[in-house]
Amino acid sequence: MGDYKAKLPEYKSLKGISERMLAEHLKLYNGYVAKSNEIVDKLASGTVDLSKSAATYSEFRALKLEQTFNGNGMYLHQFYFENLSDNGGQAEGEVKKEIEKNFGSFEKWKDEFVATGMAGRGWAVLVLILKTENFTTFCTTRITLEALLPSFQYLFLMSSSMPIS
Repeated sequence: MGDYKAKLPEYKSLKGISERMLAEHLKLYNGYVAKSNEIVDKLASGTVDLSKSAATYSEFRALKLEQTFNGNGMYLHQFYFENLSDNGGQAEGEVKKEIEKNFGSFEKWKDEFVATGMAGRGWAVLVLILKTENFTTFCTTRITLEALLPSFQYLFLMSSSMPIS
């Protein structure tokens, strides 16, 4: 049985983000959690015929694609909520050192990150690629990051409509 539980943020509002925007993100997030559980339950039910699995169409393929989509939507929103605060946009410690190493300065990274968010229709993501041990910024137009999600060690997220203060 699917046992994903929504990890709701403790804050109800934040400076620079409307309560409506937060409410919309929470509504999406709760939907992703519910669908993730529904899909896990369906896959565990024994009613999906694995012998009919196919790349063009099969019930199993559809469930796995939606499991990826909803799972990534759930995790991206969790990281998003964890990284929002009223404390401004400065990184600290090792993360700041790595940003400066990979982008030259925090300000250069911030400029690129904001531009990435404005260029996309979904998420700007700062990622530590485990294989290269370098940070990079990705732009996603959808939340389906496919196989990339397991390669991330750190994620700092923002909706493309969210300014960094």
